[in-house]
Amino acid sequence: QDRIPWAFIIDFINDLSSERNEPRRALIVGIAEKMRASLPIIVAALRKILHRERRLMPINRISEMDGACLKHYIQQPGRTTAEKAGSRQCLLGIARYESYNVQENRILKDFLNRCTRESRRYVQTEVGERFANTKRGEAVQKFGALCWSLYRDPLLRNISRPIPGTPPNYALLNDPRYVEIWKWYRRLLRREDDEDSLWDWQSRTWADIVRLLIGASLVKLTKENNPNLKVEAIAEAALRVRHYQFQGSRIWAGTEPGPFLVKKLENGVTKSRAVLEIVHSEQAFEHPTAGMLGQTGGHLFLVLHPLEKGAEERKKVLIVWALNSSGTKRVTSQDELERIGRSARQGINLHHRSLSFYRLEGLPERMDGAVVCGDLFEVEPDAVFADNETATVLRVPAKPERWKTSLDWIAVVLEEILGGLL
Repeated sequence: QDRIPWAFIIDFINDLSSERNEPRRALIVGIAEKMRASLPIIVAALRKILHRERRLMPINRISEMDGACLKHYIQQPGRTTAEKAGSRQCLLGIARYESYNVQENRILKDFLNRCTRESRRYVQTEVGERFANTKRGEAVQKFGALCWSLYRDPLLRNISRPIPGTPPNYALLNDPRYVEIWKWYRRLLRREDDEDSLWDWQSRTWADIVRLLIGASLVKLTKENNPNLKVEAIAEAALRVRHYQFQGSRIWAGTEPGPFLVKKLENGVTKSRAVLEIVHSEQAFEHPTAGMLGQTGGHLFLVLHPLEKGAEERKKVLIVWALNSSGTKRVTSQDELERIGRSARQGINLHHRSLSFYRLEGLPERMDGAVVCGDLFEVEPDAVFADNETATVLRVPAKPERWKTSLDWIAVVLEEILGGLL
């Protein structure tokens, strides 16, 4: 797990935006940058071991014998060595020969093969004609050609495939050359497994991205001087990220930013204040207010606690849904966005009426909603703002190099929604 300050997340998203003229940064790009110079050196100086094998050899070439060889020698007919060697003048002896077929070289050969395939896939799917002449695209193309050339090296020809499940040996863990190979090889295997799993958990992955963008947007608002809304961080928080994905998710629940102090301003004067909490859906059941909203299916709950005297119990909640719509073109129409907003508003109203019927303690006075849709085809964000019949619906670019645009747009929309709730 890594802890990353939320302020760094904004810088990271800005860096992604600056790379929009380059193909997407993937694992193979990092491997190409780090390993291109060292791979030819490693292949040229492969580790080898000296094997000992019993075989029939001309007697003038025998330099070593063991017990089994001596037993064979005694069993041969004849009195002298020449007579025992027979017409072929051969006896059983110990032959020594060098072999490159060791575990570390098996891993190296498989690594070269996988890098070749991954480079070709990256060039076909990420580079294409658009980025063919970019620095990153050319680097991966050259690295793929280098790996293919090294894979066909005569020294590697007789090296077998690695046996799955075999633990790393001393060379992979301690030899500086092979330590790097082993590190990148494991990451490459894990990436392939993660990619297969992410196809099964696309919705959870998009929900993770939306939580990231919402959290970063609120942190961004703390750094801006808005005339109508002021957001201040009460406590600093750090994002915790897994090194591996779990059911499509990498972000640990409970590492959202905040809480925040939100002030509504009029002509520079504070009119109302509230404490804003961000509650992850996986922890909603532990929260007294968000715990009532689990049936809404929200992925994130923004809970406002008014600070005015006598208004402490008049809580307000913004329910955020992450709608994975990256694989469809339907959400590009304004009518479809409005339909999604009406559906969300109906669900909110129905759930609020159900909770009001039971007169539950701590019931939020007002509930609003925001649906964040990802779009692979659009490069500019769009939104349908809430009214009495619809919830707010945002359509944002899903591609990482466009996340800065999404971040700026979400910050504007959140400022509008929070100001309305206050």
